[in-house]
Amino acid sequence: MTNERPPHLPPEKARAGRISGRVVTVLVAGFVLVVLLLGGAWLYWSGTTPK
Repeated sequence: MTNERPPHLPPEKARAGRISGRVVTVLVAGFVLVVLLLGGAWLYWSGTTPK
């Protein structure tokens, strides 16, 4: 008789090394927002805003 079930791991070890899709989405969205805000601030203070 073979055991088809994976070994039982505690939640801390089962999640070790994994990042959920929601966390990745928040990190990417935050990074994009920071880049846009810094780019806009740079354009505003450099005086080269498009007209």
